[in-house]
Amino acid sequence: MKKLFGILVLGLFLITPSQADDIRDFQIEGMSIGDSLLDYLSEKEILKALEETKDQYSWTDKKFADVYIYKETENYEYASVSVKKKDKKYIIYAARGMINYKDVNVCFKKQKEISDQIYEMFSNVKKSKNTFKASADPSGESLIHAIYFAFESGGDIQVTCYEFSEKMSSTNGLDVIISSEKHIEWLKKFYKH
Repeated sequence: MKKLFGILVLGLFLITPSQADDIRDFQIEGMSIGDSLLDYLSEKEILKALEETKDQYSWTDKKFADVYIYKETENYEYASVSVKKKDKKYIIYAARGMINYKDVNVCFKKQKEISDQIYEMFSNVKKSKNTFKASADPSGESLIHAIYFAFESGGDIQVTCYEFSEKMSSTNGLDVIISSEKHIEWLKKFYKH
């Protein structure tokens, strides 16, 4: 059991740089910003995943869509990538790995470990933290604890713990997200805390 836990912990550090300051060199489950999703999934799989989430984007201009990957991944319970809906090359603009946790304190520990490692690796990132109420919880009791690493290129890495109140059916969890500058600009238009 200790070996399995150790492998899981090591697997969380899948954001691997090959150059210290270019966000395109980071990966989540082998996927990087600028890659074609067709290198990882068939077009049939991509179209099926897009169809399953089509109603999720009714509040946006529908420029981007998330493709969720629920098949077993090496390091996460599931992953997703953001692509432009009309792009037949399915270029990746953001990649995300997610793990659910029953105990939010375990999430905080992993968040700190991953964040410390990222900060030590890269000299030209700006680190910031923010905690805010989850908009999905009308009671205001659910919190989002985010650590951001901003790159000079305009992209960022986020390591986030979600702490949901008992009133919510959502599960506490960790997200590691790599976002391109274009995807961040688009999100700022539609998602405000």
